[in-house]
Amino acid sequence: MLTSHVLKRFEEAFKARHDEARKLKSEGKRLIGWICTYVPEEVIIAAGLIPVRVSAGLGDTPRANAYLPTNTCSTMKGCLDTALAKTYDYLEGVVFTNSCDNMGRCYDIWQLHSGYPYLHFINTPHSKRETAFKVMLHELRRFKDSLERSFKVSIGEDKLREAVKLMNEERSILSKIYEMRAEDPPPLTGVQSFYVVASAMSTPKERHLEMLKTLLEEPPKPQSDVKGRPRILVSGSFVDDEARLIDLIESSGGLVVADDLCSGSRYFHTLVEEDGKPLEAIARRYINRVPCPFVEHYEDRLNYVKELVKRFNVHGVIIYGVKFCDVHLFDAPILVEELRGMGVPAMFLEWSHTEVEWAPLKTRVEAFLETLR
Repeated sequence: MLTSHVLKRFEEAFKARHDEARKLKSEGKRLIGWICTYVPEEVIIAAGLIPVRVSAGLGDTPRANAYLPTNTCSTMKGCLDTALAKTYDYLEGVVFTNSCDNMGRCYDIWQLHSGYPYLHFINTPHSKRETAFKVMLHELRRFKDSLERSFKVSIGEDKLREAVKLMNEERSILSKIYEMRAEDPPPLTGVQSFYVVASAMSTPKERHLEMLKTLLEEPPKPQSDVKGRPRILVSGSFVDDEARLIDLIESSGGLVVADDLCSGSRYFHTLVEEDGKPLEAIARRYINRVPCPFVEHYEDRLNYVKELVKRFNVHGVIIYGVKFCDVHLFDAPILVEELRGMGVPAMFLEWSHTEVEWAPLKTRVEAFLETLR
């Protein structure tokens, strides 16, 4: 019963994140939003601020539609709509990265219409070369200077080291919990795992670490009722706030045991080296992490997916793409072909936050799962 209660705490923490954030603000805490996982939370934490991921909900985006064309990625459109609707009114600013053209152009619109007193754009390199590291280090220094100047704080090396240690501890425990899903049957479903990671992106780190440690002290028991289900890996970008895509797979008879998602394993994979100069170590981590599709080193991500398929005994892969998300849509056909070439069934599923019709998606997922049985 304790384990079930602890797992539920992650879901509750995520769903109550806005109320909790407003409470923190009323207590004098300062919160900064971020959208892409290439934003270094370590620097935000070292500034004495609380990082919170800004995410897109489900449904129409009437406010954002006034500023963005119909062929805009629904993730960016949904995030802008939340800003215009004052959903994240407790934030003192938001940080963007150069992850795609949509994000870059949305940053321009946020500057004009969002009303946040602080906005910052990190020009993230699209490579892992040594020159890219130098660019990333320059961008992190610029980000650090911007936070110090705007929030009247000093970000010394000691504070950066403390933030690195804190983030590394959280990533390490998330990795241990994630590895539990390699068991057959696993102790966590895909939906439960989603909330464990999603809550990490929106809960103060110290509080979330306490929850993670409590979960490790009494690990969940294997869930015998899911034994024998097709084991699925999900690849893509961010899953929506309600984990509807993962729930759709599991309610159709599958079991999500692994993922290659920005809102999943790519968030916590790879630690920051704790020796040497902290800002340089942070830059190295974000350059050398498992790359998102906007980074040119495709083979690294493919090898990572292949490793997950083997380690988690995956039976099939579902690659989902948000409509008009160019970087993932260009990437998906290659990934499908490579997976099928190694004998792993794979399907591509396209959807949108704003035009969600679950019945056709469910039919396709059920048909795919049936081929795996």
